[in-house]
Amino acid sequence: MKQRPTHFISIPLTKPALTQPRLDEIRSRLLQSQIAGIKEQDFIKASKLHFTIGLLLLTDKKLTAGTALLNSLKPAIIPLLQRRVELKLDRLGCFPKPDNARVLYCTPSEKGALGALEEVSRIVRRKFREEGLLTDTGPLNLHCTILKTSAASRRQKRPEFSFHAVQDALKDLSLGGPYPLERIEICEIGSATPDGFYKCEAAIAL
Repeated sequence: MKQRPTHFISIPLTKPALTQPRLDEIRSRLLQSQIAGIKEQDFIKASKLHFTIGLLLLTDKKLTAGTALLNSLKPAIIPLLQRRVELKLDRLGCFPKPDNARVLYCTPSEKGALGALEEVSRIVRRKFREEGLLTDTGPLNLHCTILKTSAASRRQKRPEFSFHAVQDALKDLSLGGPYPLERIEICEIGSATPDGFYKCEAAIAL
């Protein structure tokens, strides 16, 4: 049986006080619209909003190696950014398809807004793949998930919703911003700290 990832590399949105009002408004509009497949528990908490760079399968020994590897990448990453990274998350998207979506996300509409961040993320993914720590091999797709449908049990299929219905309900509402992106982290999947964030095992400041 294939083992599930234990950790993920992410760029978190570190200011939940800024994202919470927009997230609350998005939740309110979608729940009032009673869109089939969307439930209140499907919304991501403001403290856990992030961009996923890659998924990892780490034992204690490999976690130590992953931490050292992430720290070693800082000299290569910082020159690519050159300035403080802030993103305006003003475009909605979905996975896998608009007519049967299971994930709703936000990303910048500005062309090239993710450019430097994508370059940094590709470097991180490549280095972790070379060390045999990265478990996902698909293309990089930086996005911030705000809703993910859930089934009552693992045996049941996750509900789907209409992205077009979401667009009709939200109009031009999005997460907005700009929001600062302050660090890259290795976090434990399914974890939570007392203040609601994922448990961070290692991080480098951007």
